[in-house]
Amino acid sequence: MEINKKYSTILNNFKNKVIDSCCVKAIIVYGSYASSELWKKSNLNIWVITDMQNIKDKDQYSIEEDDVVLNIEVFAKDFLLYMLSSNQHKNFYNTVLHKCKLYYCVDNDIERLCVNRTSLAEEEKIKVLLREGCYAVSCLRKAEKILKHKQNLVLGYSIISRLVNHLAKIEVAMANQYNNEYVEDQAIKLNHDCFYSLYIDLINSKIQIMSLQNKLIKCNDYLTKRYKKIFNPLIKWMMTQQQDKTVSEINNYLYDTYEIKNEENNLIDVYNYLYCKKILIKNFKSISLLDDSNEKYNEISFSYNIKDDCII
Repeated sequence: MEINKKYSTILNNFKNKVIDSCCVKAIIVYGSYASSELWKKSNLNIWVITDMQNIKDKDQYSIEEDDVVLNIEVFAKDFLLYMLSSNQHKNFYNTVLHKCKLYYCVDNDIERLCVNRTSLAEEEKIKVLLREGCYAVSCLRKAEKILKHKQNLVLGYSIISRLVNHLAKIEVAMANQYNNEYVEDQAIKLNHDCFYSLYIDLINSKIQIMSLQNKLIKCNDYLTKRYKKIFNPLIKWMMTQQQDKTVSEINNYLYDTYEIKNEENNLIDVYNYLYCKKILIKNFKSISLLDDSNEKYNEISFSYNIKDDCII
C-alpha cells in the first residue's frame, strides 16, 4: 500500500471512531503528514478539539495502528483560544495552525484560524525579526572568529549555513509571510539576487577560506542594510530608558517581552553589534552582590546614544 494512502486510511478510521464517541469540533493533523514528508515509520500528531466546557481538561495519549503511532491531544476549543492568547504558548500554537492540515471541522471559528494564516501578523513579525536577528548576529560573530584565525573551516561552513537560514527567515518575515521548512527557497523567490548567491552558491562551492569569507561579507552587508528595522523594538526600548541598563537587565527585558533566551550568552553579541553601529554606548555599572552588601562588582551596561540619527 502506498504510504500516503496508508496514512489516509488510518486517519479516516480514527476520525470515524472519535466523531461517533464524543462531540468533536475539529481534527487537526500536523508534522510529517501536513508537510507531505511521510516515511514508513512517521508518527501522526493529532489535535482533537471538542466542545468540553472546562478549558483545563486536556487528555494526551498514544495509540498504534498498522505500525503507525498516533500521538493524540484532546482539548476544548476554549483551551485552544486561551493558548493562542498566552504569551508563553502562542508562538507554538500559531505555528502549528499555520502548518497543519485541517482534517475535519464543523466549527467556523476553528476553520478561520487554520485557513486564514497566509499573512504574518505584525506582532509575530516583530518577534520573528528580533529573534532571528539575534541568532544571525551571534552566528556572524562566531564565523568571523573562526575565519579570522583560519580554524576549522567545516565548522565555519556550518555556522555560515545557519546564518543564511536565519537571514532567510528575516527576509520572509519582512514580506509578512510565515516561513516553512524550505525557507531558503522562499527567500530566493523574494530576493533572488541576494539569496541565490548566498544559499545556492554556498552549497555548491568548495569549503575554502576565500569562498566562506565572501559569503560572510555578503551576510554582513545584508544585516547592515536592515539592522535598524530588525532590532527596532530593542532600540526603541533603550531610547526610553533613563539610565544605563546592565546586560542582565536587557536580557530579562527580551525574555519577558519577546521570549528570547540568552542561549550560549549570544545576546551580548547583539548589544556589542549595536555598540559598533554607534546605536548604543557601552559602560560599566557597579552592582551589589546583595541588597545590604558593601561588596560590588562591575557589570557591562549599555545606554542609548542620543547622538545617533537612527530613524525608527
